[in-house]
Amino acid sequence: HSDIYDRDNVLMRSVGKALSDLFADLPAGQYSSMMGGSMLLTSSWAEAIDSEVLLKNQYDMLKGKWEDFYTSSGEAFPALLVVDEYNTIPDYALSALGLMDENEMLYEVISAMYGEQMNDLFGVEKIPEDKKAKRIYTFDELMGREFSVLAESYLYEQSEEDISKWKKQAAEGEFAAAQIENHSRKVKIVGIVRLKDDVQQGVLKTGLAYTSEFVKHILTDEGNLNSPIVRATDGSVNEDGTRVYDSVSVINPLINMEGIIKKYVNSAADVKWKTISYTRRALGGDDTVSKLSIYSRDYSAKEEIKTYLKAWNDKQTNEENIVHYSDSTAMLFSAMNSIVDAVKIVLIAFTAISLVVSSIMIGIITYVSVVERTKEIGVLRSLGARKKDISRIFNAETFLIGFFAGLIGVAVSYLLTIPINMIFAHFVSGATAIAVLKITDAMLLVTVSFVLTIIAGIIPSRIASKKDPVVALRTE
Repeated sequence: HSDIYDRDNVLMRSVGKALSDLFADLPAGQYSSMMGGSMLLTSSWAEAIDSEVLLKNQYDMLKGKWEDFYTSSGEAFPALLVVDEYNTIPDYALSALGLMDENEMLYEVISAMYGEQMNDLFGVEKIPEDKKAKRIYTFDELMGREFSVLAESYLYEQSEEDISKWKKQAAEGEFAAAQIENHSRKVKIVGIVRLKDDVQQGVLKTGLAYTSEFVKHILTDEGNLNSPIVRATDGSVNEDGTRVYDSVSVINPLINMEGIIKKYVNSAADVKWKTISYTRRALGGDDTVSKLSIYSRDYSAKEEIKTYLKAWNDKQTNEENIVHYSDSTAMLFSAMNSIVDAVKIVLIAFTAISLVVSSIMIGIITYVSVVERTKEIGVLRSLGARKKDISRIFNAETFLIGFFAGLIGVAVSYLLTIPINMIFAHFVSGATAIAVLKITDAMLLVTVSFVLTIIAGIIPSRIASKKDPVVALRTE
């Protein structure tokens, strides 16, 4: 393959971003562990939102057809490979796809995070160059690729020493291979999608996106609920028909720096073991909905949803029926507005200080002008000018200074909005007219400018009007 970047046909590999010990190439096929709380699973495998219209509006289908994703056929569940704007996926996703050896991914990540010398401490061997994963793949190489997906709960086996406790077996051992053979389900890549150029944020993460039907299968008796460790949490049924689930004890290894282990093991001389209580939900055996995510069509629709939820809550008398919700968009904008308001306050404080200083300077300059023109004041008074006429002369001068200074400031501010908006438009996609100077704001600024200068010139002008004509004429 050529190293030339082809945005429509080629997928490239990006630098590793996370550690994992749960993916490995098995003879029976590629394997992925379905477990809760794993950073790797969250990043590489995620459920696609069950809205064909939304996905089509946000994503371009680079390879494959949308109908293949929404119409399951055969034994394998359909999945989409989601790439970023440069057609790249991270190393840990390649490892999950079986395209990259796990050791290679771990070696690169540890080297980047802690230095290459730390790989020996973590027990990660360097992969020879001729065995490293390719950096470029064609879409055809990835389309139709199938994976054996096993619920993580099937990796737990009862301890031989104490049958009331469970141990998690290694993902690439014989036990796991047997579980994959008997209890795994197939997932097949039927399409490759990329976020549209005019969409800022999509609902899918980079990696594999599977359907809600696959999730329903995992949460049925044929899937996760049939695993031995989940069945061990069945508990008892109360008289009112409600079921009380038990928890199970799981023996986990405590890793110490003298004997760091990279994978789950059954026994090791340098490994200490700790018993942890796992609930049914932690094992993936509880299908109770804990959270709903609502994606509104637009901002007005979001407000309508919030209004409806508020009206619903107001009518409820039972606390259990109240819907607790959070508006992530409003929270984001609230945080941003708080920051903007804080910046505004600081800028207003600096502006107020500068206005006070400038007003004092205008008063000083006007007073200096009065002192330098004392003799002229005497001449004008001797020719019949009244005190208020002298005051008006200096007030008119300060008015003109403030008016034209305001006009110049507004003109410069308006001209600066042009390059500012161009810079923001270049670095922030979709950002237009960030800096705006309204006509009303411009008029207000000019008004403030000459009003402040008039106020600053009042005292010097009154001093000039009160000067004695005889004394003023004698002044050199």
